Amino acid sequence: INAEYGGSNSPEMENDETPLVLKASNEPVTKQPILLEIGHAKLQFLNGCWTDAAGLGMSVQQEIQQLQLELKAATAEHDSLQARHEVLLDMAATAQLDLEKYEQAKA
Repeated sequence: INAEYGGSNSPEMENDETPLVLKASNEPVTKQPILLEIGHAKLQFLNGCWTDAAGLGMSVQQEIQQLQLELKAATAEHDSLQARHEVLLDMAATAQLDLEKYEQAKA
């Protein structure tokens, strides 16, 4: 797929913006990378996967796997902290009841 910018007299186009025109070619997609630029992110689709256009980063699949591992670790940490929180609440409630019993026995 080749991308070219072409002129348009469309009223939607303002300030000399030109639409992107895509033209199909007979070459397989794997031979022509598809470049995608969104803000500061520049990606290219080549050989069936999205990668950083500069070739410095991970592929999208690798990044998804990395994020899934981080999510599992964060979930495990959350579960551990939640259990710890429940134990501390039980300890505080028990201490409060013991203090009330002590004050009643003292009086």
